[in-house]
Amino acid sequence: MRTLIAAAVGAIGLSLIATEAKSQTVFKTVENGRDVIYARGVTPNTSLQLTTTGGSRPTALLANSCGIIRVTANQATPNSVNINGTARSIANAVSLTGAPVCNGSTAPWTGGTSSEPRRDPNGNYYFSGYTPSQAATVLVAANGNRNATANQCGIARFAEPAEGNPWGNDFSFAINGTNYTLGTMTSQTYPPLCRNVGSSTSPVYLRYEAAP
Repeated sequence: MRTLIAAAVGAIGLSLIATEAKSQTVFKTVENGRDVIYARGVTPNTSLQLTTTGGSRPTALLANSCGIIRVTANQATPNSVNINGTARSIANAVSLTGAPVCNGSTAPWTGGTSSEPRRDPNGNYYFSGYTPSQAATVLVAANGNRNATANQCGIARFAEPAEGNPWGNDFSFAINGTNYTLGTMTSQTYPPLCRNVGSSTSPVYLRYEAAP
């Protein structure tokens, strides 16, 4: 059984809100297999932004009929692209005049996964050596900012995307000018809860968290 600790906020806890807002705490939990980032100490009912600054997220990309995987310029991570758990350097990518064309099921260059990737004039990368017409797991560049509104207890919640594109451990972001990396940030076993223990006309909000 978990032990809960509570902090009062609301109609009788305005001084506590002001104190917490000056020293926000950011941490993560895992809920239903997805990472969730929380910020507490936010002014209730205000918007907070999570700004993506770097890192990656895994996604499935389909190889073409001759086993070439295309990673767009916007998807490519710096220095190398991780495909099926193996980092493939893009430092010496061979320049192409256009997108590669398969010769049936044969790639237009040899070497498979040990060959240098190709790069077209638009900055897209091409990697050969994969099973034709099958998906591979590729770590692509994380992007996009997220906004959340703090609840009555001053807690803002940012959930990992639900569309099958989770954050990688190297996912990095900033909240109010402070930088974080998902894999090294503080983790809690249970998410915080916010409950009104007063009434609808005289609310008193309690923040419940599992004791460490």
